[in-house]
Amino acid sequence: MGSREGEPLEFQFGAEYAPSSASGCRGTPFAAVNGHLREEFDFGENIKSLTGWQWPSSESGRVIRTGSQYFNGKALQYEFFDKHEELFGIGVWFDF
Repeated sequence: MGSREGEPLEFQFGAEYAPSSASGCRGTPFAAVNGHLREEFDFGENIKSLTGWQWPSSESGRVIRTGSQYFNGKALQYEFFDKHEELFGIGVWFDF
């Protein structure tokens, strides 16, 4: 029987601050950061962060958020694996 090489290692980790209690019209802040290390890139990091303001609903559990996001690392489209990207965006998210 031949030996089979294992898949490349990867590690993903992060932290989030997003209170889930309803805050009425004034809302509450949220923040999140995520890191992704991949062996095929010598464990060079991808980092993504989100920050903004949210309005959670205690009745439905739904949340509407507005904020910004930042990404720095290897291309999110894996077919362009050798490209480095730095992205910044703003948006509105609806979690349901």
